Amino acid sequence: MFDIKTGPRGEDPVSWQLTGAHFLLILLGVFAVVLGANVALTVFAIRTSPGGPLANAYDASQTYNARIEKMHLQDKSGWHAQIAVDTTGAGRFVRLKLADASGAVITGADVTARLEHPATSRLDQPLAFAFKSGQYEADISDLGAGAWTLVLDARSHGQSFKSINHIVLH
Repeated sequence: MFDIKTGPRGEDPVSWQLTGAHFLLILLGVFAVVLGANVALTVFAIRTSPGGPLANAYDASQTYNARIEKMHLQDKSGWHAQIAVDTTGAGRFVRLKLADASGAVITGADVTARLEHPATSRLDQPLAFAFKSGQYEADISDLGAGAWTLVLDARSHGQSFKSINHIVLH
């Protein structure tokens, strides 16, 4: 049978007792594990997150109306862009056709652009556009497949054109 003063097989009961020091060590151990997990996950999140699109949201809010006015001026200028990814032939290219309100091709524009990766800014790539055969083109043969954001800025004859486009590379 089973006696309270002995174990189930008749051996002496365990002489170990939970003391305040033991409880403190267990409690500190649990908090150390939780804190270690939080630190590891925070470090991982900071290293892999591109962060927000704005360096300072307050400053951006102070210039919001001016940016809207610039967009209205751009709309009034009549400039428009046609963007296409060309995978026919050798290589892969982004082709850009800039035209004014009358449909005339805008030549000699200073075009700067970058492809932004949606997951991390470490993969962002600047693009070098060159004018060829009535359009601007940039070689993107080195880029991997996936979704990208093309941020475009073109300037010519005192006017500017800004555009943000989403493209998918296969």
